[in-house]
Amino acid sequence: MRVPRPSLSGVLRSPAVLLLLTSIVPVSVLAQECTAGNAPHGAWLYDVTDEAHPRLISEDPADPARTRLNVPDGFNYTWDTISGHSPSQDTHCGIANPAHCRDAGVYPPSLTPQDPPPDPNVQPPLPNVGKNSFCNQGGRFGAHSSTELFYPPYYGKLAIVSWFVGGVRVFDIRNPDAARPIAYFIPAPNDTGCGPRGGPSPGPGCTFANTGRDNHMVNTIHTNNVELDDRGYIYIADRAGTGMHILRLAGEARGAVSGDAGRGEQEASDDPPLPDYPPYGSHVPTAHFDHTVRPQLIPPPPKMMCPVLSASCTDVRPAQSAWNMELVGYDTLDGRSTYQPLVVRQGNRYIAYMAHHAGTAINRLTLASETNGTSILDVTYSAHPVYLAHIPGPGGSLDAAGNQMAHVCSGDILPSNSPAEAARKHGHYYLLRSNGNSSGTANPGAESHQIFDVTDPAHPVLLTTVAPQLTNTHKNWWECDTGIAFLVANDSSLASPRPGLAPGWHQSGSNQHVKIYNLRDPANPEYIRDFGFVGQQPNVGDAVEGLVSPPTGIHGPISAGKEKNRVYLPYGVGSNAVVEIVDREELLSGCTAADASAHCATSPTQQEMLAPQRGWFTLPGLTLQGGHTSFPIFGEEDGKPRNLLLVVSED
Repeated sequence: MRVPRPSLSGVLRSPAVLLLLTSIVPVSVLAQECTAGNAPHGAWLYDVTDEAHPRLISEDPADPARTRLNVPDGFNYTWDTISGHSPSQDTHCGIANPAHCRDAGVYPPSLTPQDPPPDPNVQPPLPNVGKNSFCNQGGRFGAHSSTELFYPPYYGKLAIVSWFVGGVRVFDIRNPDAARPIAYFIPAPNDTGCGPRGGPSPGPGCTFANTGRDNHMVNTIHTNNVELDDRGYIYIADRAGTGMHILRLAGEARGAVSGDAGRGEQEASDDPPLPDYPPYGSHVPTAHFDHTVRPQLIPPPPKMMCPVLSASCTDVRPAQSAWNMELVGYDTLDGRSTYQPLVVRQGNRYIAYMAHHAGTAINRLTLASETNGTSILDVTYSAHPVYLAHIPGPGGSLDAAGNQMAHVCSGDILPSNSPAEAARKHGHYYLLRSNGNSSGTANPGAESHQIFDVTDPAHPVLLTTVAPQLTNTHKNWWECDTGIAFLVANDSSLASPRPGLAPGWHQSGSNQHVKIYNLRDPANPEYIRDFGFVGQQPNVGDAVEGLVSPPTGIHGPISAGKEKNRVYLPYGVGSNAVVEIVDREELLSGCTAADASAHCATSPTQQEMLAPQRGWFTLPGLTLQGGHTSFPIFGEEDGKPRNLLLVVSED
């Protein structure tokens, strides 16, 4: 049976991304955000062709502290401060104009989301004061994550970044030294509840931890993460419970990636080959960069529910707004706060795995109140998603629960050590998900990483727990063609002995490092080693890299696979960011070498921590930025290699 698939020209194309980092700006240092060298709510492109000497590129010529991958307050490439508030409360930098907000800054969440009325003492009246605009929404404004799929038609052409209340932003990076905005989509706040089919809750048992809800009203959307599928559709997930939006590129953004006859048209044909790029395979496409100077585009301002506030129109929220993007499909996800979207081709179906933050909601299929975990949907026909199942997660607060990350591999792609093992896995699909987030001072911890058999996605079956009694689990990465999995977690010092127990690691801020397993046979995980940034190892040496000691914890690694032999590790999450580039093979084999120390896997020496390192760098803004996502783009320019890294912090 063939499932109709849109041609490439009819689908949004997804970009190949340079290493992108997003960061959270602590309130205590907001007043320092406008000082020299600091770059708020941004994403960066680095040239890492010379890994030992990474170089920041795409600076904004009007302000070297920013790059062309920043979104200005007004979405119109002007920078303004927030209306009527002191610099210590200002979340943005730019022209000193404290008396008015213009069209697009964003207040901190604690401030009332409404522009001040016109001041009769100011003559002539300042423009836009008293009007409803994007600057009065409240909530978080800034980059958070980029797409992580090495999808060939988009790779090295577009960078797609989630921007919290700014929705999803798309940048043209074909000329990475002159990147430019080219598209955006901002969903309208959707007052979905946590009752059946996302409707209002029929009673108690419905919580929205840290989602901005008040009596089930969404004050503002928070686009948390963004991802692609191999048809080029773009999926965004909302932290405030507004659901899943399925998008495609339009207009000039679609034109930026069209015309890829070869491989791109094959991907969109009725019988496309299986993806062979990371994380499904090791073939990394080659990006082709140019020097073309394209016009810098000015994004239009977002639409508002009530452009002018009045007694009859009081809704201060944005309406759905789009520029060079189109909405294809939607699902409420039962109003659950969502972190990571993942869409996988399983046979002739496309299955979405939506990884949730903590909370509870009503499962539309069973009408039972369930703690948030993983929602599974069939999105083969993107305009009509079909909800298949919800795998509940652990209970607890936003920082202690939820199942925020998911990866899926086919048993036919995972390698096998015997014909019997291959036969046992044939036709099966496996979901790897983080289970819980942080149990704080609990010892042993309550978190883990789990593997489910999702061959029948409507009836997932728990297969195994990779490592129990962990703390601070988060973004994992699973290489389907090798089985190697990079799991983010920390070990409790009082956990009972088990393979891979590695207590005593050091970190500041986010207490996380990497635990590496071979999951080629998902039913029988094989521990390889623990790893992190030098100074995190239990027996700390004298080497100090980065901004603080001990170093900040990791957020989520990305492997470029065995072909490129590199793994990219961003540390810091919300502050003191460091990005590390390591040799993948040396990382994986370092503890089996003849000269490896006796406890290399769980407690490596300083030299064993430094051995696979090929480069590292800190982000602009120093303490203000944290490493969230680091996505590599391997390419060429003028016939010579040119490799980039898209780095996103978390505002």
